[in-house]
Amino acid sequence: MRESALSISRYAKSLKESLKRSRINDISEIVPLLFTARGFIFVLMIKSFLIVFSFISAIPIPVKFIPSWTPENLRYFCVMLPIVGGIFGLIWAVSWQILSFVPAISSILRGFVMMILTLALTGGIHLDGLMDTCDAVFSRRDKATRLKILSDTHAGAFAVMACVIALMAKTLLFSDLLAHNADSYTLSFIPIYSRLGMAIILNNL
Repeated sequence: MRESALSISRYAKSLKESLKRSRINDISEIVPLLFTARGFIFVLMIKSFLIVFSFISAIPIPVKFIPSWTPENLRYFCVMLPIVGGIFGLIWAVSWQILSFVPAISSILRGFVMMILTLALTGGIHLDGLMDTCDAVFSRRDKATRLKILSDTHAGAFAVMACVIALMAKTLLFSDLLAHNADSYTLSFIPIYSRLGMAIILNNL
């Protein structure tokens, strides 16, 4: 216990001295100072969190705080997916509670607002993937052509139909849940479970 306290004290002093000697302008300058036996895993988890958050979220993060996509920094990528999903869930729950106290507007309109919120949080990255996939799968072409369609930046008819159906389905789902006074606590777990599913799939690739 005493050795542990001394090592932490020495580390804090060295970090303070290092910060005094140099003016820190970028997070990459601080990271090497934190690379100790005790802080290594924590730093990697923070890096993975920042990468995941910047990847699946449209909430802006300063570029200087986003680590590079190296195997080391991506070590806890899958672990951080449901954690970022938890942040989304919290925003969902707060928004849900606010909309629940606005009975003047219809449940369909409130469902539409929730749909826009979920789209704004992710920047539509999942919807973009769905559209590309539908264009490729429903083209009924050979594998090589389907892969070429996936890399195409243009949206086809199947992509547009998939987008409209997905947005309508989400709007109607939210409006129905609002009409039946669904619990915001339960709703907040939806983005957590969805990102957990992504983590399981990625971890088994």
